[in-house]
Amino acid sequence: MSVHKFEILGVSVEIDDDPSKFTALELGTVERYTGMTMTEFGRKLSDTENLSILCWSALAWIALRRAGKPMPYDEFMDSVGVLDLINALREGGAEMPGVDAPAPNRAARRATKG
Repeated sequence: MSVHKFEILGVSVEIDDDPSKFTALELGTVERYTGMTMTEFGRKLSDTENLSILCWSALAWIALRRAGKPMPYDEFMDSVGVLDLINALREGGAEMPGVDAPAPNRAARRATKG
């Protein structure tokens, strides 16, 4: 387990990713919204080869909550761009696999062909 420092939604946060240090409210919210138990959450946080965006988003939500900027979980998930989250975590020292921007969908490709 390790400590992560990053900026999310304009707030500098720091969090230890050891699930045993999370509160029942935090882990209950993670389980309710992601379906991950505490054990699964901890395992996915330590898996540097298979990125779980739900897992890392939940960690960022907890960090933001602890930094005094709580927001409803679903509102948080609707406010954070995936690549922004990954880049913030990577800049904060998290071992994140390389992820490129998603390829544009078919409608977007057609629109650019003009």
